[in-house]
Amino acid sequence: MPVHPLRRPVTADRPTDVGAVTHAVIGHLAHDARTLTEFEVADRVIAAAGQMVVNKVASRRRAVWFEAVGHASLYLRCLVPPLPWALLGVEHGAGAGLVDLAWEHPLAGVVYEEIKTTGHGGVTDPGPAYIEQCLGYAQAGAAEHGDRFLGVRLVVLGGLRASRLVHADGRSLPLSGRDPAGRLHLDAATGTGQ
Repeated sequence: MPVHPLRRPVTADRPTDVGAVTHAVIGHLAHDARTLTEFEVADRVIAAAGQMVVNKVASRRRAVWFEAVGHASLYLRCLVPPLPWALLGVEHGAGAGLVDLAWEHPLAGVVYEEIKTTGHGGVTDPGPAYIEQCLGYAQAGAAEHGDRFLGVRLVVLGGLRASRLVHADGRSLPLSGRDPAGRLHLDAATGTGQ
């Protein structure tokens, strides 16, 4: 199975490797995951992540592989935006940085996503550093997409209650509402959390 290209090899030696693999697996499977069973998603996530992690030390390779599998599986089962949202890119250029994911809805507009994968067990406040990072991405998104840009969805996988929608004007709104499918909600008409 071809795998979404990574910007660098994942050797399981860097703290950012879990996030890089998680984002790449999501990008590789986001479209198809919406039509697959949970077991099919799990099989594909395990296979894709396994192809992306290389390290001669099996325990290090497995640790990154399995952590990325858990994060990507949670996202693909519960958080991927519903159709007709389409993935624009993984590690998408946003100003001076790279936002994890970029999504586009034909009517609503564009949303960037910043996914936090480590060290957040049960948090309810994402903290000012993450909000500031997302604000920079939101301002870059507004500059690139104009009125079609809806904001940055900050998804904290270890503490979903801390997830926010950050707007270019500095507003940061909780994404605590859920749609019937259990996803953190992106309303098709406005792109905002409900």
